[in-house]
Amino acid sequence: MLETTPVAAKGLLQRARASLRRTYGDPGSTDVLASGSAEEVELVRRFAEGFTTDDIDGLVALLTDDAWLAMPPAPHEYHGPAAIAEFWRVSAAWREDRRFRLEATGVNRQPAFACHLAGPVEQPAGLIVLTLGGGRIRGVTRFMDARWLSPEYFGGATDEAT
Repeated sequence: MLETTPVAAKGLLQRARASLRRTYGDPGSTDVLASGSAEEVELVRRFAEGFTTDDIDGLVALLTDDAWLAMPPAPHEYHGPAAIAEFWRVSAAWREDRRFRLEATGVNRQPAFACHLAGPVEQPAGLIVLTLGGGRIRGVTRFMDARWLSPEYFGGATDEAT
């Protein structure tokens, strides 16, 4: 079906598994917080509080030493707490006094937030997905395309129509 040799297929699988372990950690590891545990809930709450108040130092304290931040479809990533903190500081300065409002959700068994830019007219600002590991935040993925947050994305349905 793949039109490749078994050895090549095995090599692809090994590289894929290694990449998943680097990104998400070892699934058999004991340092993974149980989904919905008090520890996970507290970590996610602290992230939301820090993110919405621009408490950069508080956010950095939640990150692992090898943390990363990505914003698909943008091609760049930030690796390490210092680089992530600098990005968050620049972002906060650019927004000036405007704040984010986060709405808790989940994506692929990971904690996530629908992100909105608060103001006179609230604007959808993407989806933030947290990758946890070692009792801390290993990765932050912020999907910038916010169209899915609006009812129009789902065919124009609104609360009144549902």
